[in-house]
Amino acid sequence: MRDHGISLSNGRYVVGGYGFSNLLQAIDYARRRTPGTAAPVSEAATSASGQTAAPRFPARWIAPGEAVQIAQVGIPHGMFYAGAANGAGRWLGERSLIDPSLPIGLSGTDPQGSELPYWPSYRELPKGCRRTYLDWLAGGRTAVVGIGYVFIFFYGLERRLLVDKAFDEAEAIIAEVSRLLTTHAGNYSFEAHARAFLDAAELVRPTAIGKPELSARLGWGTYEFPIATRRYLGGRLAEQAPLDADDCLIWTLSLPDVSLRTPGSRCFEELVALWRIRFARRHPDGLAVRAPKRRLSSLYRSASGSFEIAIEVGDLPDIAAVAGPLAGLKDLLEDCQNELDAYSRLLGRRPEAKGGLEAALCLPDDLLETEHGESVRRLRSDLHGRMGDRPVLALPVREMGALIGLGDLTGKVGIAVQRQFGVVLDRLDIAFEPDRRYGDAALNADGQLVLYRGERGSPVEGDRPAYLAGRMGVEVSALAAASDGEVVMAEVEQIEAEILGAPDLTPAERRRLSAYAFWLVSDTPRQQAAMTRMGKVGLPMRSSVARTAVAAVLADGQVLPAEIRFLEKLYKALGLPQDEVYGALHRGPIRRDEPVTIALAETADGVPLPVEIPVPAGVQFDADRLARIRQETSEVSNLLAGIFREDETEVSAPAPLQQIETMVRLSRFEGLDTAHADLLGLVIDSGAINRDQFDDHARRLRLLPDGALETINDWAFDRFDDPVLEGDEVISAASHLQSRLTAMEHAA
Repeated sequence: MRDHGISLSNGRYVVGGYGFSNLLQAIDYARRRTPGTAAPVSEAATSASGQTAAPRFPARWIAPGEAVQIAQVGIPHGMFYAGAANGAGRWLGERSLIDPSLPIGLSGTDPQGSELPYWPSYRELPKGCRRTYLDWLAGGRTAVVGIGYVFIFFYGLERRLLVDKAFDEAEAIIAEVSRLLTTHAGNYSFEAHARAFLDAAELVRPTAIGKPELSARLGWGTYEFPIATRRYLGGRLAEQAPLDADDCLIWTLSLPDVSLRTPGSRCFEELVALWRIRFARRHPDGLAVRAPKRRLSSLYRSASGSFEIAIEVGDLPDIAAVAGPLAGLKDLLEDCQNELDAYSRLLGRRPEAKGGLEAALCLPDDLLETEHGESVRRLRSDLHGRMGDRPVLALPVREMGALIGLGDLTGKVGIAVQRQFGVVLDRLDIAFEPDRRYGDAALNADGQLVLYRGERGSPVEGDRPAYLAGRMGVEVSALAAASDGEVVMAEVEQIEAEILGAPDLTPAERRRLSAYAFWLVSDTPRQQAAMTRMGKVGLPMRSSVARTAVAAVLADGQVLPAEIRFLEKLYKALGLPQDEVYGALHRGPIRRDEPVTIALAETADGVPLPVEIPVPAGVQFDADRLARIRQETSEVSNLLAGIFREDETEVSAPAPLQQIETMVRLSRFEGLDTAHADLLGLVIDSGAINRDQFDDHARRLRLLPDGALETINDWAFDRFDDPVLEGDEVISAASHLQSRLTAMEHAA
């Protein structure tokens, strides 16, 4: 130790009159000590009695990695100001300066910083708090302490970089502030000041300023337009280049009056993808923005409140002076967030759903063609591939359930599941029958459903009178055709004629009726249930229903006993005399295979036929109407012709997806939509109502009374294994289910 001039006194290592508790520190100081150089502020002189005297060296910056001793605490990492603030100089107001002459406690107190004021200063700290701060520095500043201690340290960093202009230390200081920002995330005040500092630091760091990174928190916590964003976009304006989608999103997110709502912050990756698509649609060549005359400048206000400093940023236009395009960009951002609302709510409930089919079905259409919609595209490709060039595809109900992740369905398929089929298939541009949204027919897990191509599921108005009449006619024709156990081409043609002959139907309605007929003859429902529904049609329609059934029976040119029995049951259900069945069959047209002789031919001279048949004056043909009729005829014929096609080898289904929950939160009774729930609630609240009141209320709710009754009882079977509505002339709720219904209401 003599080589270094180090002596031991009262347990301390003394060099040139200054004591150290650590030998390595003493040796390091001895090596760096030169004549005329002030001793480091970390050492204090030691008297013969062992008491330390006040330091005699001016305050200075302790460089990163430099070890110092402050009283009993050794701090090996540096990166702060320490020393005596002599006289009335610049250091008297510096809040971060550590003055070793100030006493410290034997141990730290108040680690949460509850005793610290809003603008803390090391000089004003109680002794125990000073010890807490020094221990935090000595431990590498990794512990989570009261934010006041962090601010004291931060005050020194902002002063070092921007007042001392230590730009060569910019990378280390930026890295440290970024680390502290991560460690103490959640404190709004510190985040705001730290981000403002990092923003200013970008302007003085040696490396060139690049494009700000897109982030949900790009402009979060600041009250001003971030200077780094302004400089980047100012450079783009100076280049007279159109701003692309990312430039405009950075611009919008950096505005002080813009903050992302939950859908935008939770689903930021999807938001960016949707923004890029929608922006490109609006501005295919980018957004041209005229550079303003105002030049860019920046004034940094320190978190300590001890200085303000102007930062030079070069001769660039200030995009903060541009306001014209902002209204459109803000509207675009809001629209994108709104369209992600359903997706965001799902991920809020079940984060693990991300990437699956259920989540993808909640995405806007534009995102289905991106990586986020891969599961939907895979299912769409599978189903469309199975259909090939066929107009319809009969698919087992159980297989459909497995494809969309509903597991192994059994028994009667509930209304909620059938609606889920619709939710999924609508997004795949596939329609299906029977669809409970447009009719009352139910599905069974052992049965089939019929798929056909239809944009957005080919929606129709299911309660429109013309459609209801057409559906009833198709149902009668199909049941009549299938009543003998075999459907032949002539009967299919009769169904086709029924669809094409129904007045006031749209092309979408004709296609849907054709698919419904296909399902009926391929998977015939229980005739008794169908008879019951037909028996409740209005009086004006009953004769029409009977004529349709007779025409369907006579379509193949023969009448079998099974068909006669069917007609007798139908006439009885319609309230028509059964004796009229035979008269109707005799009056109806019967097809024969052989030609029918009308009269013997006789040759005689006559007037020769003209080469051209003149068209009466004033007669015109509507070419558009003819083309539309041909198109509808072709579509209906193609759909129904599929009945007689041979089955093709189908592609195997992909592995089942995760269980999909019901997406619609129902109002009063879980599993029933609002209209049916209101109708059930009326019966329960009234105790019992007569059938006319029930029917009137159902129609006001835009429901078919018989269909509504069946829907509610189907729902009850799914929930309770019993029907809930009873009676014919008077409708009432089953008494043994009252308590369970009440409990369900309270849980809703």
